[in-house]
Amino acid sequence: MKRPRTLLMAFAMLLLLPGMAFTLSPVRGQDPAEPSAPDPQEVVCNKEAAQDFVACQKAAADENQREQCRTYFRCRRNACAAERSGEGSKHCKPPFAF
Repeated sequence: MKRPRTLLMAFAMLLLLPGMAFTLSPVRGQDPAEPSAPDPQEVVCNKEAAQDFVACQKAAADENQREQCRTYFRCRRNACAAERSGEGSKHCKPPFAF
C-alpha cells in the first residue's frame, strides 16, 4: 500500500517542480527571440539619423543626390550600431550641404 502512494507523490513532484521553477523565474513570460528594450542613447542616435535623412531627402535636387542621402543614412545607421556594440564610432560625411 505504501509503494503506490510514494510513486504517486513522486509523479506529482515531477509535475510541480518545473511549474514552480517557471513561476519563480525572473525571465518568465519573455520571448527569447524578442530583443530587450533598446538603449535610450541608441534610440536618440537612430532618431537623429532619421531626421537628417528626411532633411537630406527634402534638400535633394535629383535622383543622384537622393541616392547619396540613402548611402549617408546607411552610414549613420551603422555608426549607431557600432556605438551600441562599443566599437569606435564612424564619422559619416554628409553628401552635400542640406
